[in-house]
This record gives sequence, structure tokens and C-alpha cells, in this order.
Amino acid sequence: MQRGVVADAQRTLGGIDLLVNNAGISARLLLADATPAIARRVMAVNYFGALHATQAALPSLRARRGQIVVVSSVAGFAPLVGRTAYAASKHALHGFFDSLRAELRASGVAVTIACPSFIATGIEQAAPGAARRATGGDLAEPAAIAARIVDAARRGQRLCLPGRTPRLAWWLSRVAPAVYERMMLRRVGGEFGLGSGSKTR
Repeated sequence: MQRGVVADAQRTLGGIDLLVNNAGISARLLLADATPAIARRVMAVNYFGALHATQAALPSLRARRGQIVVVSSVAGFAPLVGRTAYAASKHALHGFFDSLRAELRASGVAVTIACPSFIATGIEQAAPGAARRATGGDLAEPAAIAARIVDAARRGQRLCLPGRTPRLAWWLSRVAPAVYERMMLRRVGGEFGLGSGSKTR
């Protein structure tokens, strides 16, 4: 499917200068309540969808020294309870596109990975397990996040952390991962009957 869409775009536009991998789904379930089928579906959309689209567009991107933008998540570099499948798919994006960036270094193709926090897009409400009450806090506006990602892409940033929450999450998850875990559990753990005082292994 992706190859057909890419071929149509190339015929219509003459080539591809920019590829934005933004398709994604989530799943709001603890692993104990999930099924392997849910994890496979999340991975198929979030990771393999980006892989197939990128591979199909790669010849044109290389020829035109284009750019790839990948919409990941804070869950792509830090833990997020109740989103094990989602976090795994976003971590996979980082491994894939950070490695691809190195492969494309000499070709002039830039790769920007954007890692927003919770956004008011409806992705959480459409996810398996969404019947429970969400406790993620304030949601960022999609237009504001999109503007920051566009700005980061224009400047050729490797990593875009659009907003205070993603920036804090990035540094805290690296400098003090246990502290980050407690704060994350306090923010979203209540959705799953967990909290900052819960024992984790």
C-alpha cells in the first residue's frame, strides 16, 4: 500500500522532498490485561507503517537530498505505564531512524525525531482500554505542537522536544530514572490503580 501511495505522489509531484511519518495508534492496557494481537497491531501501524513508507520513499529522498520527520513520543525514550505496546513501538522508531540517519549521513537526507507528550488528538480515546478514566493531565494543542515540529525540521534538528514536559522528561529520565518513574506513576498510574508508592521491579 505504501509503495503505491509513494509512487502516486512521485508521479503527481515529481518527487518527494519531505516524508512525515505521523500515523499512530495507542493501547491503554497493563500488559496483564493485553493480548499479543494488540501489541502486534500497535507495532504494525506505529513501527512497520513508518518503515514501509520510508523504504518506499527513500530513492526519491536520496535523489533530492530530502528530509524525514518522525513523530514519536516521550514514550519513545522513557517508560509509560499502561502503554507497553505503544512504548515498544515508539522505542523501535528511535532505534530504526537513529540508525537510518547514520546510513544516510553522506546522502544529505536529514532525519528529525519529534517526541511530544500527551496531545489532544483523540488517539488515547480510540485506544483499546480507553473506557477507563484518563489521568494524563493537561493535553497540548495539536497546532502548537505541529508548529514546533515544523520549526525543528526547518532547522534540521535531530531531536525535537516540543514543550516543557518532553524536555523535562528527556533529562530526568536520563539523570534520575527512578525519580522520573515515580513522577510518571503519580501522573498516570491512577488510571490503572497504580501510584508513586507502588512497588516496581
